[in-house]
Amino acid sequence: GYTFIHCTFVWASLAGCLLFSAYALQAVWLHPAPPDIRTNNLYILGIINLLGMIIAYSIEHSARAQFYLTRRLEKERAKVAEGKSLLEKRVFERTKQLTTANERLRAESDEHQRTAEALKDSEEKFGKAFQASPMALIIRAEDTTEFMDVNDSFLRLSGYKRTEALGTSAPDLDLWADQAEREAFLLLYAETGRVKNFRSRFRRRDGTIGVGLLSAERITLKGRPFLLTIINDISELEEARASERESRKRMAAVFAAASTSIFIIDAETHTIVDANPAALNLIGVSAEDLMGSPCHQYICPQFDGRCPMELEDGISTGLEQINTNADGDEIPVLRTTVQT
Repeated sequence: GYTFIHCTFVWASLAGCLLFSAYALQAVWLHPAPPDIRTNNLYILGIINLLGMIIAYSIEHSARAQFYLTRRLEKERAKVAEGKSLLEKRVFERTKQLTTANERLRAESDEHQRTAEALKDSEEKFGKAFQASPMALIIRAEDTTEFMDVNDSFLRLSGYKRTEALGTSAPDLDLWADQAEREAFLLLYAETGRVKNFRSRFRRRDGTIGVGLLSAERITLKGRPFLLTIINDISELEEARASERESRKRMAAVFAAASTSIFIIDAETHTIVDANPAALNLIGVSAEDLMGSPCHQYICPQFDGRCPMELEDGISTGLEQINTNADGDEIPVLRTTVQT
């Protein structure tokens, strides 16, 4: 505001022109002076007036340039802070979802292990564990494909009723979303006699597709061999992983498209491990030459070989410093350091 109100160039120019005009009026009409003296004085006053205008313009130009640069830096800093806050929030949410899914999978795996141990104890305990298992269980005769029994978790997973499932088979219910996966599963079981955590897609009664880990084990009930199939539903975990991958892609896109120069530095070795295109343009070197370089070589040369992260704790914002590009030119910047 001070810059625009105090228009140095305008006031100086008006003052000079008024003084010049006043002298010309006095020398020509009010108190006429000899022509040679009048001409000489007007020439000198004109030169002084021109020099004053040039000096005033230089002062005003410098002030305005500093004003606009400060405003631009403030806007860029606000954008970086907003983008950083948004990224941290999304990463926290995705990490929380993935952690919850991993804990659920770990709990289900532990339950599966307990169920397997119960099956070995007795057929009575097996029957109770079979129905109580949180994972979908299927029992079929080894020489046929018909379901002899299914537990409640399978009914909830597939959407079928018990009367609809018993006496049928996986092909009858169209459970396999991909027949190639079914053939690979059967081939693996025929070769090894068991299958563990075979990832496959399955189709529910309503037509939706889920993802599960299939395990198969040969068991004996009342002297007859049966095939026990266990389905561990990981659909939510797969969705969480997909969301995490998408989040990372968005983070990478923001990192690459940011107009602010961003460097990632190894906190232990103090070497540059990554930099966005804006940073490469600022320094004026290629990514191959920049990666692995000491951070003080390009980012903070005034620290004389010491990394500023050793001198700062946590987050430092808006620190003024001078960077040097590949050509040796000094570049004034505002530096923000975040330790993660």
